[in-house]
Amino acid sequence: MTDPTNQTRRNDEGIGLIEIVVSILLLGLLAVSALPLLVASMQTSHRTASLGTATQIVSGQLEQIRALPKPLACTAVAVLGGPGAIVTDNRGVEYGPSLTVSACPATYPGVVDVTAEVKAVASGEVLAEATTSVLVEQP
Repeated sequence: MTDPTNQTRRNDEGIGLIEIVVSILLLGLLAVSALPLLVASMQTSHRTASLGTATQIVSGQLEQIRALPKPLACTAVAVLGGPGAIVTDNRGVEYGPSLTVSACPATYPGVVDVTAEVKAVASGEVLAEATTSVLVEQP
């Protein structure tokens, strides 16, 4: 006579291995389907960090003008115009800041428009820009 428990054991051999292979395949499919979301998230994070850094650089450029001694001379503001030194953040991204200063007014006190912008050096894309009017009291 044969033992029924022995018969069951022979039929169950290998089922554990097949279940493991199927579960690994399912986990692999889930991982592959989540990969585009992870990549998009990393790109968004990189872009947000670049915009934040560029905004801080623009703010620093405008702070330089605020720090000029009063009464403010138009020539002192005009000297700050032009491209600034390239700034590199801790991720290795390079930023090119620049200040554009409008022509000095014909009469004083007057107003000079100043535009600060930061571009990504690699792409040339403007990441941050701010324009302000500055009161100048002498040439």
